[in-house]
Amino acid sequence: MAKKILLVEQHRNRGFESNLIIGAYLKKIGYRVQFSFTGSQLVKNIVDFKPDLVYYPWVTKYVYSILKKRNPEVPIVNSFKEQNGILAGSNLNDRLRKNFKYSDYVLVWGNMIKNKMESEGLDTSKVSITGVPRFDLYFNEKLQKALVPSKSEIAAKFKLPLNKKWCLIALDFPILFQSPKRVNELINRRVYTKEYINQTQKAYSKLGKWLRKYLSRHSNVLFIIRPHPGSNLKQIKADQDIEDYDNVRYISNGTINKWIINCDKYITRFSTSITEAWMAKKSTLLLMKDLLPDDYKNHVHIKESKFIANDYIQFEKSLLKDKQYANHNKFLKNYIYKLDGKSCYRTAKAINKIANRVVVNEYYTSYFLEDNIEKIKANIKVLLNETGLNKYNPFERPNEEHISSKKITSKLKTIEECI
Repeated sequence: MAKKILLVEQHRNRGFESNLIIGAYLKKIGYRVQFSFTGSQLVKNIVDFKPDLVYYPWVTKYVYSILKKRNPEVPIVNSFKEQNGILAGSNLNDRLRKNFKYSDYVLVWGNMIKNKMESEGLDTSKVSITGVPRFDLYFNEKLQKALVPSKSEIAAKFKLPLNKKWCLIALDFPILFQSPKRVNELINRRVYTKEYINQTQKAYSKLGKWLRKYLSRHSNVLFIIRPHPGSNLKQIKADQDIEDYDNVRYISNGTINKWIINCDKYITRFSTSITEAWMAKKSTLLLMKDLLPDDYKNHVHIKESKFIANDYIQFEKSLLKDKQYANHNKFLKNYIYKLDGKSCYRTAKAINKIANRVVVNEYYTSYFLEDNIEKIKANIKVLLNETGLNKYNPFERPNEEHISSKKITSKLKTIEECI
C-alpha cells in the first residue's frame, strides 16, 4: 500500500501553490497525498487521513503534541516558512530557535540559515538544504505562466492602466498600528527600541508627503500599495490622503508574488520581500535608510540594497528613470541555495528519502472528544467561508481560508501538466 503524506500550510495566502507542486512530485513517485491549507484543518486531516509523514511550515510544541500523542512514530518535517527573519538580525528568530526541537527533520532555505543554526549550537544533523519552494515561481517560467496571471490579465481584472509604470510599494510599518500597551510590551522585551519607533513614524509621515508631491507633479506611475498584514488599511488611506488620484491602488490581501512578478519597480523601506524582487530581476528602491537605527542598517538585505532614496529628489529621479537594476545573484545563492526553480522538487526528494527511512505503525490513538470538537470547528470554518459569513468567524483568521476541492483539483492538474 502506498505511503501517505500530509502536506500542511498554515495559511493559504502564504502561497499554497508550492505545496501543490511538492504534492504533484510526490504523487508522481507513488505516494498518496493529502493537503491541509490551514492550521485549523490539521487535527481533522490527521484523524481522517492517518499520515505516515507530516510536512509542516512551522512546528510548535502544540502541533508536535497533537501528532505524537496519536502516533509517536510519524515523523514531522519542519520547513520553517519564515526563515526570512535571518535577514533582519544577527541571531536566529526566537520562535525558530525555541521550536527547532519539536521537529524530527528540518528543511532550510540555504547556507545562510544552516550556518547560523550551527553557530548557535542547534543539531544540524537533521537539517537538509532544499531552497525555498514558494520562490520557485520566480525562476520556473513554465510554472509561472501556468499559475501566475499575466500583467494584462491583472490589468483587465482590476481595471489598471497598462501605459503607466507599475510601482509596487511594500509598506512595512506594522508597529505604528499596535496599541500603546503592545508597543510598550515590545519595547520592554527589547524587540524594538524607542528610537526605532520614532524613526519609523518619521519615515511613515515622510513617505506620505513624497507620494502626494510626486502625484501632484507626475502621472507616469501607477502606485500599487501593499500594506503589511499587521497594518490598518483604513488608517493608512486616511493618513496618506492620495486615494482620489487615478493612479493609486491598494492591495488588501493575498500573496505578493504575482504583484512582484508583474510590477516594473519594487519599493520598500525595510521589508525582506525586496529579496523576492531581486529574484524576479526587478528594479528596486530602498527608502530612507538614513532613518534606520544603526543596527538595522547592518541587516543583510539592507546592506545588499544598491539603490536608495533618502530624500524626495532621489525618490523622484528613481521613479522617472526607466531602469535601475543590479545583479544580486551572489547574495541570493547564499540565502536561498539555488536559483533554478527546483526547490519543490528537492523538497519532494527529501520527503521521499525520510519516508523510505521509517516504518510507521498504522495504529493511531483516538481522542474522541478532542477529535470531534476539532472536526466540528474545521467544518464550521468551511461553512462560514463558503456562505460569505466568514467576517463573523469566531475561530481566528476570517479571510477566506477555505479552498474548494474543485479549485485544488484544477490547480493540481495544471501543475501536473507542467512538471
